[in-house]
Amino acid sequence: MIRRLLAVWHARNLEFLRDRGSLLFTLVLPLSIILGIGFIFGGPSRPLFTVGVLGGPATLAHNRFAHTRYLRFLPVASRQAGLRAVRHDHIALLLAPGPPLRFWVNTHSPKGYIVEQLLRAADPGAVRLPVSGRQIRYVDWLFPGILAMNMMFSCCSESATWCCATGRAGFSSACTPRR
Repeated sequence: MIRRLLAVWHARNLEFLRDRGSLLFTLVLPLSIILGIGFIFGGPSRPLFTVGVLGGPATLAHNRFAHTRYLRFLPVASRQAGLRAVRHDHIALLLAPGPPLRFWVNTHSPKGYIVEQLLRAADPGAVRLPVSGRQIRYVDWLFPGILAMNMMFSCCSESATWCCATGRAGFSSACTPRR
């Protein structure tokens, strides 16, 4: 009985090794997925939070907060553009360097809260100026985009169907393909 099972097992293994499609699908595909994901998400560590600075990051050179790891300091051209970015949660904080360091933070943003705590630890005298605004979530633009693409696709396919149907019926229009 064991001999028969081993013979069947051996025959199935040989069959598997001869079938290149299943061999590639079983061995090469998972390895290529692992290597691809490792390549995409590998590399040096990236900053976790983005902080906008009025006047550019060079104006914060003397501040301890400017040397915090995993923060990216981004120059912001105007205060209005920076406040709009804070409201929509594109940046965690907006800093205005000066003798009293001022910062704007979105009161509804978890990223803003964490960066504010880091700033408070580095500079307890910083002046907080709250900004309220709802963050733009992933769902807020993903589903309308998918619906719009589906509507455009259905309109295009309906147009193509109509053009082909009118062409076969003997009618012609500007979009009917000529033979």
